[in-house]
Amino acid sequence: MACAQNAAISDTEGDAPLPTLLRGRSPQAAGKEKCAELSSNSTVGPCAQVFGAPSFSDDEDAEAELEEDGLPPNRKPEEEIMKEEALQDRDRRERLLRFMKRHRFKDVNSSSGWFWNFRFPLHAAVEDNDAEMVRILLHFKAKTKQKDAAGWSARQLARKRNVNGSHDGVLQILNEHAAARRKRAAARRQAKEAKLANTEGIVESNGPQAEKPDAPRSPEGI
Repeated sequence: MACAQNAAISDTEGDAPLPTLLRGRSPQAAGKEKCAELSSNSTVGPCAQVFGAPSFSDDEDAEAELEEDGLPPNRKPEEEIMKEEALQDRDRRERLLRFMKRHRFKDVNSSSGWFWNFRFPLHAAVEDNDAEMVRILLHFKAKTKQKDAAGWSARQLARKRNVNGSHDGVLQILNEHAAARRKRAAARRQAKEAKLANTEGIVESNGPQAEKPDAPRSPEGI
């Protein structure tokens, strides 16, 4: 396009040499003055810029990527997330089976040992100071209220074994689980109370039901 403009300039001005002021200037400055001169001429359109195509901003690039893939740039697809969760669940199951086999438990809520020294899987995990196994057992619905032969729950045993913060990780997981359980119980209780109040409000809005008058009795023999 610049060559075509230079040809148009040479056709209009002939073979006349360029002014001396333009000879000492840079090609960029000369080009700008030529563009201004051509823009002032009504017969020639505005001169196009030659500084390169405008670059897109970061926001525009992110929007274009979001439109193409349908997901934010740093978000994983749902299938990949589900696959990772399945792998994690399989890893937890394998670790749980090895733990139960080593300690001779049948399931997460069965006891092991004799009458005077029996215990449950959570107690064994606390004695091993294995916080991750405690988390896995709670994930698979291990009961925290079960007590061993000495009458200790898993959390009580962890407090007893905690020396200089040795069982802080185990205690943190057990405390978080107890807090979450209390929160769920409170939510269920509130939902039950709200449902009961809603039912009572509907009954009060309808008012007491009027008693239907007795149907007139027909005389005997008719």
